[in-house]
Amino acid sequence: MRTRDELLQDIEMCIASHQEMDKLIDQMSYYKTCIRERMKFIRHPETTLREPEAPGEKPNKPPRPNFGVRDRLPLRKSAKQEAYERACEEYNRQLKEYYIKYREYEKACDRFKEALARWEEQEKERLLRRSQEDVKQARKNIKKGNRLLKIYLEVIQHSQVHPHYQEIDVLQKFKSYLETGRAQTVQECINLYETETCWERLRGSQERLEHQLSATIYLLQSDLTQAIPEAACTQDNPPDAPPPARKWRLFSLPRRKKAVDGIPEFKISRSRSRLRPGFLGGKLASIKYRILKLSPF
Repeated sequence: MRTRDELLQDIEMCIASHQEMDKLIDQMSYYKTCIRERMKFIRHPETTLREPEAPGEKPNKPPRPNFGVRDRLPLRKSAKQEAYERACEEYNRQLKEYYIKYREYEKACDRFKEALARWEEQEKERLLRRSQEDVKQARKNIKKGNRLLKIYLEVIQHSQVHPHYQEIDVLQKFKSYLETGRAQTVQECINLYETETCWERLRGSQERLEHQLSATIYLLQSDLTQAIPEAACTQDNPPDAPPPARKWRLFSLPRRKKAVDGIPEFKISRSRSRLRPGFLGGKLASIKYRILKLSPF
């Protein structure tokens, strides 16, 4: 049984093998692409340089419309005359751009003639030889890369780690377990990895379940908020409530005081007096009444 340091060294070798294999795979894919492109030229040696693109057709001058008497007035421009002037301005602009592109095209044609002459004399043969050399070198590099890949695969396969746990991400976790002292053997590393993986799965399933529940609650709330005003609009109006019964109040008439008899001596009578009925019922009336009764006359 290997010690912790030996196991850590074995895992580091496996991780380094994985990294070198990734680099080799990228380089070999580049060499294969290079061979493919070089073989296209080798199989078709009649390939020549591409000619420069032409600037296009020359713009056409707008036709002059028939102007009437009103269109020729010096103090006023008609809509037809203004449209013709705008068309002429646009034609001048396009013609200027065409001349600039045509000058560039002529210069490109001169350069193309010089390059084509060099291509036919020496560049074509040189490129053909260079392509053949590149293909040979790329094939050698691919063979060398295949041999190195086999060596790195043997290093990974002969390690103590189970083939199911030989991926680079798993090996990096095993390395962290051994460096931090959480595990001392391969089996302990596997147990820790499986436990963490199980907890991550449970946590992920719980998060997905919570997300689904929150989405369902949101949808139900939105449907409910939309259904309540629709139900209120479709529901029949309730019948009007009857008016409340009128309450009759029993008004009690004020009790009239007993009328005082008139005093004939002072020509005061109740029917002719303008005072209110209860005025003589007070203290003043009683005093006057006593005086009159006690008088000897």
